[in-house]
Amino acid sequence: MIKNLLHNSRFWVAVKIVFLILFLFYIYSKWESISTENLEVNFQNLTSNSYFYLWMLVFVVLFGINWFTDTLLWYNVVRNKTTISFYQAFKINLVSHAVGLVTPANIGEYGIKALSFTELGKSRQSLLLTFSYRSTKSFVKLAAGLLAMYMILQSSYPVWSVLLLVALLLLCIVYWFMPQLLEWVYHHKWGRWIFGDKEVRNWHFKRSEFLRATIPASVRFLSYSAELAILVALGTKLNFFNALARSISTYSISTFIPSLSVFDPVVKTSVGDMIFTGENVGI
Repeated sequence: MIKNLLHNSRFWVAVKIVFLILFLFYIYSKWESISTENLEVNFQNLTSNSYFYLWMLVFVVLFGINWFTDTLLWYNVVRNKTTISFYQAFKINLVSHAVGLVTPANIGEYGIKALSFTELGKSRQSLLLTFSYRSTKSFVKLAAGLLAMYMILQSSYPVWSVLLLVALLLLCIVYWFMPQLLEWVYHHKWGRWIFGDKEVRNWHFKRSEFLRATIPASVRFLSYSAELAILVALGTKLNFFNALARSISTYSISTFIPSLSVFDPVVKTSVGDMIFTGENVGI
């Protein structure tokens, strides 16, 4: 029964709706404490900064870096498995993210990426490619979040900070052996039964490819975390690196909370308010 429940898409949609309601209630409970005067002060601090336009230029450039590195990550995953140009990878990635926004659990994103391999007779293998692409992104987000939380808590909660470092070490070990796990699944007789004998067998998942993929994944995650950090640092008294550590933590934690994509800002806002508590950063 539990296994059937975990494989039921309606169950996960229900879980996401429950989380959404909880976070909406959280924001509603904070609504009366939201000060428009505080917001005006934050905005004045931001715009009165002598380097405001330079920071806004950096802010816009980070958008381009975000999309370029995300496409580069997808391109690095698939180019050794099939013939594809960076431009084709960019189109597939852009469309898949757009469709993923309006579908639950990013099914649209996975579906578009899988669809791009259908004509090549490799649609089933694309599931493994997409998994390796997403696992790299998830590893970077979680690893960065653990490191950022360590930096935030090390002075106030030394025991918790040590546990975070242990968790980071275990995560790195799991990621180190991830390529071997995928290789075993794909080439084992069970894998041949799942993916079919008619599909190609000469695909391999190499550790070197995974390690290279962490570079664009890291740059991408830092790029949009830095965007939030810029706004927070300019509008408040937090320095940029403190704001960056809290921004990374916000995005890292909210990534692993089930949510409907179109309501993702509600989740990030709620988590961010918890992370920035006491730092005079408005919800």
